Amino acid sequence: MDLKKMLLEKNIKPSVQRLSILEYLATSKSHPTLDEIYEHISVGLKVLSLTTLYSTLLLFEKKGLVKCFYDGKEKRFDFISTPHSHFICEVCGGVYDITGLEKPDIKEIEGHIVKDVDVLLRGVCSKCRREKK
Repeated sequence: MDLKKMLLEKNIKPSVQRLSILEYLATSKSHPTLDEIYEHISVGLKVLSLTTLYSTLLLFEKKGLVKCFYDGKEKRFDFISTPHSHFICEVCGGVYDITGLEKPDIKEIEGHIVKDVDVLLRGVCSKCRREKK
């Protein structure tokens, strides 16, 4: 996956900071928070502020590279590689990618134009279910 090319296709200048942030998100399976991304990225980058990180994440979201969702406590960020939904475990707080769920094909509802539909499921993950038994 050529992240530099991906940024250029979205008319985003591929700076070292932006490439580092996007690479971390593209390889992370944890759906990290702003603080988690900052902790990981700031080790390799001497000049990265939380403000710069947040504005970069908002830019990535606006350009369709990243999805942002709220887990009930804080915002989490997810690289958009393939269409998927999310499942949040109410016991351990784990966030899982769920594929195969059909998103409703809604183009308009009550006069509003729908551009995107997010599916966020909550419940108890299989690991917590096994530990409870």
